[in-house]
Amino acid sequence: MTKTLRVTHLLKQTLLLRFDVFLFSPVPLMHRLILLLLNTQRNFRLLSSSFLTISALLLTFFSVSPSVAQSTNATKHTLSVHLKGFNDNKGNIVLSVYDSPEHFRKQALQVLRVPTATAQHQPITLSLPAGTYAISVYQDANANGKIDRNLIGIPTELGGFSNNPRIVMGPPSFKSSFKRCAFRLEGNLHTTILLH
Repeated sequence: MTKTLRVTHLLKQTLLLRFDVFLFSPVPLMHRLILLLLNTQRNFRLLSSSFLTISALLLTFFSVSPSVAQSTNATKHTLSVHLKGFNDNKGNIVLSVYDSPEHFRKQALQVLRVPTATAQHQPITLSLPAGTYAISVYQDANANGKIDRNLIGIPTELGGFSNNPRIVMGPPSFKSSFKRCAFRLEGNLHTTILLH
């Protein structure tokens, strides 16, 4: 019998003989397999020569989680957002990305803060999977972390939305026919948002 077959046969025997201990042990699966291999007195030399190979295979198998595997399969696209309409270069630009009408202007998928001086000269770049998104952006000129408003609630800091909807009575909704700011990302995309 070859060395590989003997190791496989021994591993099967060990697992079958100690299955009840193996199944109900509080020790993690990887540690249980290593302990089973080390506790087997018989054929210790054969196991010790293959221990590193078996350990490497087990470590590789158990260390890749399904969520990591799924996230690497999702293709990401580059979204470059150019901003126009600055009055000055004070403070930061706060760019928020939303992926559903329910979350729009309430719970952002991503929030980026970029110095205004940087955003004036280069686009803000994001990496996102294909999907439908909307963007809101404002210049936090005094860097207080919120949109400043006047006494009647109108923003006093520059702001804008994706697709540059005309703002007449209040902010745009995610998917209304008139104030549409949602867009579909299916590949790399460059877009410009006007601040007003």
